[in-house]
Amino acid sequence: ELGLLGAMDKFGQVATAFAWSYFLMKYPPKVLLVVGLFAKAASCLGFGLLKQKWLMQTCKLTMGVSEALIGVWATVWVQSNAPRDAQARWMGFASISAGAGNGMGSCVAGLCAKRFGYGFAFFFQSFLLFGLWVIMLLSPTQYFNFGEGNENEEAVSATTSRGVSWAVPEDEVMNSLATNGLPRTWTSGSAPELMMHAAIAKSMTFDSTTGRRQSFVEEAKNNSDLSLWQSMKIVLSTPLWLYTALSISLSCFITSSVAFLWQNTTNSVWDFNEVEATFSFLFTTGIGGLLGVALGPKVFDEYLQGFATASGRAKCLRACCYATLGSALLSTMCTILLLTSAWRMFYYEAVLPRGGVLAGMLGGVFLLFALLNSMQGTLYGINTDSATPETKTAAAGLTVSMQNIVGFAFGPLLPSMAAECVQDLITRLYPTEDERGYHGASFASGMALALCVTWLLLFCVHRAAAAARCSKVSTADGLGESFGSIIEGEDVADIVARGGHFPL
Repeated sequence: ELGLLGAMDKFGQVATAFAWSYFLMKYPPKVLLVVGLFAKAASCLGFGLLKQKWLMQTCKLTMGVSEALIGVWATVWVQSNAPRDAQARWMGFASISAGAGNGMGSCVAGLCAKRFGYGFAFFFQSFLLFGLWVIMLLSPTQYFNFGEGNENEEAVSATTSRGVSWAVPEDEVMNSLATNGLPRTWTSGSAPELMMHAAIAKSMTFDSTTGRRQSFVEEAKNNSDLSLWQSMKIVLSTPLWLYTALSISLSCFITSSVAFLWQNTTNSVWDFNEVEATFSFLFTTGIGGLLGVALGPKVFDEYLQGFATASGRAKCLRACCYATLGSALLSTMCTILLLTSAWRMFYYEAVLPRGGVLAGMLGGVFLLFALLNSMQGTLYGINTDSATPETKTAAAGLTVSMQNIVGFAFGPLLPSMAAECVQDLITRLYPTEDERGYHGASFASGMALALCVTWLLLFCVHRAAAAARCSKVSTADGLGESFGSIIEGEDVADIVARGGHFPL
């Protein structure tokens, strides 16, 4: 019953995240957010006051429903309003803000629960949320609307070799396509004509994974009023969205499972008390994650020039592959240290000394969380950016649902199940074994399983990078023309702006 009560908010998030994505496209975001934030504040207050079991479960479910709305809106809002040269930084701090809030809430609850009761943390949270609700009521409506994003620029522009700047409105591009069709060759002729054709070719992509051809501009014009089911099918058929969503979810799987098992593992293997386990956890996961969020955007936004363009996405995902490979190697090192420590503890039937093995374990987890959090904002941004404007909220809703199921639900569940299986096996084989020995072995095995998931994360990030490279192949479907593969990691518009020539 206690586990069901704790999971009710996750049920609410998973059940309603995709529905909120549909409503956010139909109704003003501020209206929905005002209702959702009030429901969140009221449910927190009710959870602290009410004692009936079904009422407490209802309050927790309502918390999850409102959190799903806020999560979907925040993801799309940050991505669509972030400056082009700071998207990774904005998305990174947005992704870590929820974790920081959870950490602060856990501290308040842990410090005040014994003195003031469990309800104090919920009363305090309700007070803060009602204050935010009042501020939201008094704020202008446009503050909560989604920005135009990077796809809906008013003009497609380029500079010729002579240094002359031209701009072609999107409507003119579409009219020219309908009237004249695509050119038979790419030449270095007049800049307006070249950029018009470049924009059309850039919008028409061939996915070598599925073999499907589609025009983004055409889809945007013809699907302005998509149904919920149509939006979901479009999003799920996008390989780049799928693999980035899986990468985000697996990253959350690793972090949530390590957080869930940390105290029991350090207590069983190295005899940490509660204070030592808490401070070691804050150092490795908190400070390590904050370091990644602070330094990661400098690489993605400043060195790699962000992911606002197709070439930028390809470069950023290639860098994410290297970061994930480093995470996988660190996880393997920590897994070996954990399992060898558990075996030594089980074999010698004694608590292990705190020496180099523990220092290596703490340092490895510190760097692991730094690398994972350094690319989390970039993955969120590319994931949302991979959808069309009409399906961005649907993509965010599906990502939130997948993140809650794969990351925050299965993260604690699967490693703890593995730990229980190991404990049962040891108990049957060695019934006289000391209790601390099989506890240490079981919790170490569970955390080792969680850390090994980084290799699956590496696979998903690599597939996302491959999907980004596939989107560079352009075609003139249905018009009898076919263009060759563009150089990997480059935009058509960028090449044409430099006077590029693409013969058939």
